[in-house]
Amino acid sequence: MPADWKPVKRRQKHGKSHYGYKLTVNVDKRYKFIRKIVTDTTSLCFTIPPYGQQRDYTQGIADWDALMRGVFANLPMAMDGQVLVNLGLIHRDNEVMPYWDGWLDWMRANGWRRFGWYVWDQGSGMPGDWAGRLASSFEFVFHFNRQSRKPDKIVPCKYAGQESHLRADGSSTAMRGKDGEVGAGAMPGSPRRTSASRTA
Repeated sequence: MPADWKPVKRRQKHGKSHYGYKLTVNVDKRYKFIRKIVTDTTSLCFTIPPYGQQRDYTQGIADWDALMRGVFANLPMAMDGQVLVNLGLIHRDNEVMPYWDGWLDWMRANGWRRFGWYVWDQGSGMPGDWAGRLASSFEFVFHFNRQSRKPDKIVPCKYAGQESHLRADGSSTAMRGKDGEVGAGAMPGSPRRTSASRTA
């Protein structure tokens, strides 16, 4: 990769811009190992690390905080990069364990603002015995950044204005028509699909 390429050019592949970062890998053909990896900075990182020490991983995780600090200290992020981290709850001894507290403090001490804390709603929850608690039906997404930036909305939807799901008779399954009218299978004012018997 030429040294004079700007970051935007470095994130391109065959002339098209891509989110994320571009890896350049130098592999030794004879001995089959990687000699060198060069990365460019990225503007977005969305990751789902292990939830504390909830599962038995092959090699085990002796220190979750050390793992997280090691990974996030080496992220190839641009100055306006956005980092989103999905974490779920862990219960031990009938209590919620806020295993992320030390790591959150470390992120903040290293210049990463706690820009947002979102709830990822996963529907009606998992069936099973939850020891008296309601079924787990969400996870958290922690959003960090050093600078605010507006999301890039530059990629047009390739399906915009098209009927992509048609019934055998040719009618649409879309909840709204091209004119914006709510279809018979949708509840007005709601993005959720309902059966005709529930709307009658």
